[in-house]
Amino acid sequence: RIVQNKVLAEVTDDEVASKVERKIASDIRFRLAKAFLLPGKSYDAGKAGEALNDAVKYDNENVECVMELAKLCIKENNLGDAQQHALKLLTIDENNTEASLMIADIMFRKTEFKAAVYHLQQMLIKQPDNYEVLCRLISVLWRSGTLTDAKLYLQRARRSHARVIHAAGYNYCKGLYFALASDPAKAIQFLNLARRDGEWGRRAIEQMILIYLNPTGVPMWEETEEIREDAGEAIRVIESLLREAPMHPRTEYHEVLQCYSDMLTRSKTKIDQVAHTCLKINERHKNFVPALLCMATAFMLNKQIPKARNQLKRISKLPYDPEFASDFENAYLMLSSIYIRTKKFDLALQLCKRCLEHNKSCGKAWEDMGLIMEKETSYKDAAEYYEKAWGFDCEASAPVGYKLAFNYLKAKEFIKAIDVCYKVLAKYPKYP
Repeated sequence: RIVQNKVLAEVTDDEVASKVERKIASDIRFRLAKAFLLPGKSYDAGKAGEALNDAVKYDNENVECVMELAKLCIKENNLGDAQQHALKLLTIDENNTEASLMIADIMFRKTEFKAAVYHLQQMLIKQPDNYEVLCRLISVLWRSGTLTDAKLYLQRARRSHARVIHAAGYNYCKGLYFALASDPAKAIQFLNLARRDGEWGRRAIEQMILIYLNPTGVPMWEETEEIREDAGEAIRVIESLLREAPMHPRTEYHEVLQCYSDMLTRSKTKIDQVAHTCLKINERHKNFVPALLCMATAFMLNKQIPKARNQLKRISKLPYDPEFASDFENAYLMLSSIYIRTKKFDLALQLCKRCLEHNKSCGKAWEDMGLIMEKETSYKDAAEYYEKAWGFDCEASAPVGYKLAFNYLKAKEFIKAIDVCYKVLAKYPKYP
């Protein structure tokens, strides 16, 4: 860097040579920044940011530098600067999809759901078969409580060209939609069509594993001590999926998925091993939220509630990161359930609301709020919350439907109670 500064000083009068050397100076600082961003003891976000800013000063059209600087700003939760850098990228290249998605991501982080949805919709109007944008839109619509609006954009993608039904990206988007719409069978059907693809295969397999881990939507920490009837089959399928080509090289997140699979056995030995594995992951990658949540789940299954609570409190103090959105939300909900058990309803309610700030479609958060109101004998309010929980779960949960009907009954809303009972029995004739 020092040598390059001397070279720059010598060519200030030569415009062509100066431009070349400034690009070289920008590249040197970019590589220096990347070194500071490597995980481990050398990681230094401050020095990386300084190097990237210098790189952009020397070459303000260096797309790689501006993109890395925007990503660093997002990581450091400096959303204002991140948005400016993303907009700058679009002035350099108006068709930069990654920059456009970054702007939508920043809006989402600010919980500006309508703005994020509008931004993604405009991108899809220009290119309806941009599956990267489409899957992001489906996620944002779900989190904003308007998942059904995604059907229109899936239909437009379907009509965009004749062979779209064979496109892995399209099938992934369809699978994601059905997974979020509480239809695991259809989700698996479409994700299966995308799982061998080089670009979409890893995401498809990860989503499939999440479905096999939890096909009913009931959190693992709330399930009974009895082993699921299909646990053996689920474990076999998950282990097979983890061995498939798109899952290589394996990541720490894949280790966590394997841990959840091990916990399906309900074996205390396996659960203890899971806690130890998660501890090792956290030593390598401090505050890795999926591992912390998995460890808390293991403690919950082993009835070590204080240990679980400590890990969950640790997660709740970390800044929310959309990359691990479901893990953060599950951590809030697990901690909320602990507080409900100990009758700390105010703390539980705060966590449910915190979850809903980021995901208005979170049926479990609405359900827990209904449970709190029910315990406080406020049956009308409880029914309102259970109604939202049932609706956002696409009326697929019999237990939530039962709770809704029961609270309608308590609130003297007899007709509504009967209607819900008919709906539950139509789907689950033998319930309860």
